This record gives sequence, C-alpha cells and structure tokens, in this order.
Amino acid sequence: MTEIFLVKLQEGRTFNERIVAGNYNVCDPEISLKIFSIRRTGSSFAALYLVHLDCVLVYKDIFKYIEFLGFKPRDIEHLLAFGEKFPEIQLEKFPIMALSSLPVNTDGAFGVPFLTRGTVDTRNLSLRWIKPNETLSCNCHFLASFI
Repeated sequence: MTEIFLVKLQEGRTFNERIVAGNYNVCDPEISLKIFSIRRTGSSFAALYLVHLDCVLVYKDIFKYIEFLGFKPRDIEHLLAFGEKFPEIQLEKFPIMALSSLPVNTDGAFGVPFLTRGTVDTRNLSLRWIKPNETLSCNCHFLASFI
C-alpha cells in the first residue's frame, strides 16, 4: 500500500513565508512569485502520495502515466507544504517533483520545482528546466493526489 501524506495548505501565508517555513538549506533563487503562483483562497488539507514510476520516461509522457495510475500531479503549493511537514522524507535518496502548473521559458522548457537531498544531509528546494522530450531518471518521485 502506498503511504499517504496529509498536509495542510494554509491561506494567509505569503509564498516566501512558505519557503522559509520549509527550513531549506539551499533554495534556488528562481523559485519565486515571478514564475509561480499560489491560487488557494482558504485553508484546507490534502492527501498526497509519492508516485515512483521506476522507469525512464520522456517528460511529456509522465503526466499520462501518472493519470493512468489514477493520480493527478500536484503543484508547488503542495510541494512546499510537503517539504515543511515531512523534511525527513526529503533526506532519502530521491528527488520529489511537483509537475502541475509549471512556468514555461522562451525555449519551451518547463520549470519543475523539486525537493532533493544535497551533500551532507542538507535539504534543497531546486528548480530544473526540462524540455518536453527530455527523459527523467527512474529515481524521481512525483507528488500527486488521487483524481
């Protein structure tokens, strides 16, 4: 059975306050309200799952596969709430990516925010620009919820 991670999505906290609450050792400076938005209009809870595909897939096909499994990819708001509540999961040996509501740059690449373990047990909030036909490694986990 897949583990369920319950997080609270809180209204009233700014984007930067959510990042600070995650207590990351390193935060990519591109992760900001300039390219991401938070649309929540109230506090709520979300049941999240880490979907591990255990295969190498082209980025644009990952959405289809996650939906085929009965899940919906989640966004940066969910990623920040997950990182704040479950920092120990981030220190495991896999990146956790949020694939919903992503910015697109002039090259057509998507800005994918993710949590990862840095060197010597540090926690990083990072951003990677991924083109639609680029492949992602099999060790990635994707933050999702049931459809």
